[in-house]
Amino acid sequence: MIFYTSITNGYDKLEVPPKADDVLFICFYDGEKPDVDGWIYITLELDEECPVRKSYHPKHCPHLYFEKGKETVWIDASYSITSEIINVSKGLFEEHDFVLQRHPENRSLLTEFAKLYREGFSTKKEILDMCIRIKDIGYKLSYYDQTINSIIWRKITPEVTEWCEIWREWYDDGVNRD
Repeated sequence: MIFYTSITNGYDKLEVPPKADDVLFICFYDGEKPDVDGWIYITLELDEECPVRKSYHPKHCPHLYFEKGKETVWIDASYSITSEIINVSKGLFEEHDFVLQRHPENRSLLTEFAKLYREGFSTKKEILDMCIRIKDIGYKLSYYDQTINSIIWRKITPEVTEWCEIWREWYDDGVNRD
């Protein structure tokens, strides 16, 4: 199993992960290489000006960084990895290839757009363009299920890869949050 994260512009600080013989801990980074024991560091070489979009590339596209069949766990760099989360992850992979967490606030899509604008993550134009695109494909607001994407469990399969590619396409064309 691979736990991985990404740090751009030195935004987050890693912690030493727990000892686990059957788990790799990988950090993609740009700029200055972090120096925390227990991690494998890979330079993130991506032609992307926005540090958030750059950082999220491995998050959205693990299939471009890891071999087919690998069990991967994206975890935001600001989170601590514990032995408990490693054990929970092993259990999840016994039954699932893909797991997202529901967001505890259960926001609607309109509430999420309002937050993106209020917090300065996306412009009014970006949000309106995304709304038009969503409407054009016939997406109903009742389909929306807010997830929290701080931890994502994925086994690299063709179906998971297809989902990830669509997610990244929408992210690249849309608002600056996933």
